[in-house]
Amino acid sequence: MLTSVEKINTFIYVVDTGSFTRAAARLNLSKSVVSLHIKALESELSTTLLHRTTRQFTLTESGQALYQQFKPLLQQFDSAMDAVRTGTAQPQGPLSFSAAAEFGGQFLLPQLPAFTERYPLIRADYRVDHSLSDLIALKLDVVFRLGTLSDSGLRFRKLADFPVCYVATPAFIRQHRVTESSDPAALPFIANSNLTARISWRQHLPAPDNRVFISNSIQAIRTMTLAHQGYSLLPVWYIREQLTEEKLVPVFTRQPVPDQSINMVFPPAAHLPQKVRVFIDYFARFFADNAALLRYP
Repeated sequence: MLTSVEKINTFIYVVDTGSFTRAAARLNLSKSVVSLHIKALESELSTTLLHRTTRQFTLTESGQALYQQFKPLLQQFDSAMDAVRTGTAQPQGPLSFSAAAEFGGQFLLPQLPAFTERYPLIRADYRVDHSLSDLIALKLDVVFRLGTLSDSGLRFRKLADFPVCYVATPAFIRQHRVTESSDPAALPFIANSNLTARISWRQHLPAPDNRVFISNSIQAIRTMTLAHQGYSLLPVWYIREQLTEEKLVPVFTRQPVPDQSINMVFPPAAHLPQKVRVFIDYFARFFADNAALLRYP
C-alpha cells in the first residue's frame, strides 16, 4: 500500500522538476502513476495541491505550504539514512552532476573512469551546462561552476583559481596595429556573456561598444578569435596549446583581470550523502595535485 511519505515524495519531485513527465522519469514511474500519486495525496488531505492546465501547473496555497514543510524533512531523512550507512557500506547510487561542456570535457570526463573504478556502485550521470537553479529543480547532486558565484544560498567548495587573459591572433594584431597603448574599446571585441556580467570592465578595461560577437560558449569564442574576428577574454587552461604555438598572443597585459575560481556547488543539506562527499573529495584532490594544468608556463 502506498504510504503518505511516498506520495509526498512524488509531489515534491513534481514541484522540483516543474513537470509530471520529468518527475516520472526521475522516479522511474509512468506519468499516469505520478498523477495517481498526486490525486491520492489530494484526496487524503481533502485539498487541491496543484492547479493543472494542459501544459503546466501552479501550486495552490495548500500545495505551497506542504512543499515548504516537507521538502526540508525529506532532505534530512535522506541525509540521515545515508549517514547511518556511512562506514558500513560502499558509496552507491546515482550521482548527477553538471558542468560547462568545455570544462567537463577537458578535466572531468578524463577522470571519470578512474573514479567509477574506485567506486563501482556509484552511477555517474553527467549533464552539460545546467544553471544553478537546475541544481534544485533537476535534483542534481553537484554543479561545477567557473567564476564568481552569486549569493544563492547554496553550499560550495572552492577547488582552484585559474587565470584569464585577453588574446588575439598575430594577424589581428598586425591588421589593427594593436599595442599596449591601443584603446581596447576601439577594437572589435568577442564577448563572453558569462564573464562580462561578473567582471567590472570599468575597473579593468573600458567597456567596449563594438562587440562583434557574443556567446556563452568559450569554444565559440575561441573559434571566432582564431578566425581573426576580434580579441577576446579566455581562460588560460582552454588556450594553452594556442598560446604555445603562438596562434594566440596575450594583449593588454598591463590590464590584468583577476583570477577566476572553480567551485563545486551542492544543495544546502545538513548531511551530504556519502556518494557526494567522495565525489567532491576526489575532484578536490585532483585539482590540488594538478593546479599547473590551469596555468600557462
